[in-house]
Amino acid sequence: MSAYDTATQEGTDDRPITGPHTELNKYDRPTGATYWRCEACGIEAIQRDDVEAECTCVRGGK
Repeated sequence: MSAYDTATQEGTDDRPITGPHTELNKYDRPTGATYWRCEACGIEAIQRDDVEAECTCVRGGK
């Protein structure tokens, strides 16, 4: 996690989604965009709802 990354844990152990994370460019400078991440499987999306919809960890492995 960089100095610009201000991620927070959202949810519970069965919903390991963190964010919003600050997107950084190749020079480690913030781009102005943020994203959400499932810490269990690594899926990332701009909106938290998209992570919840696509992540099989959050949906219970279905």
